[in-house]
Amino acid sequence: MIHVLSTFKKVAERRGIGFRYHYVDLSSPKTFFGALNEVAVALDSSNRKYRKGIPIDHMQSRIIEAIGSYDGFLCLLIDEADNLRPNADSFLTFLGKTLPRKVSCRLVLILLTNRLDWEKTLDPRILSFLKKTDILFEPYDAMDLLEILKLRVEKALDKTKVDNSALNKVAGLASRETGDARKAVELMAKP
Repeated sequence: MIHVLSTFKKVAERRGIGFRYHYVDLSSPKTFFGALNEVAVALDSSNRKYRKGIPIDHMQSRIIEAIGSYDGFLCLLIDEADNLRPNADSFLTFLGKTLPRKVSCRLVLILLTNRLDWEKTLDPRILSFLKKTDILFEPYDAMDLLEILKLRVEKALDKTKVDNSALNKVAGLASRETGDARKAVELMAKP
């Protein structure tokens, strides 16, 4: 998805259209504050986290300030959006309803999840104002996972120390379990 967004950015730049995107990682369960914290950190491109105890209103103001002067398209890619606890309603209401009213940029939200039933846990009013469109990606098969693992090995490891038969086995196991590339990489990393 990051590759697609970077391609969009290049096309937008060639046409003189402002386009920015930010990746928000919610792979570990987050509260409303924790999710806002991740968005704020993604927007100000820092590694620091905002400390606990800051009021939610302040966090929302930080996010609004970070993008307040931007006038193009802003895409927030929110990975594992289903990891908001206890519910995602407040977070999505802020991103989908409150934030667009406070900033001049056009906001695009991409919510990624592996749980197809996740939207059933949301308030129907949230689904209404999000105007969502679903895109379903089939799980990776063993051949897809093998290609992904080979790319990861090329980028991060010494190719001479990784046996192809081991990659084949990991790709086969991961495709039977979930078809998830992250699971395949986790399996590969285990001794």
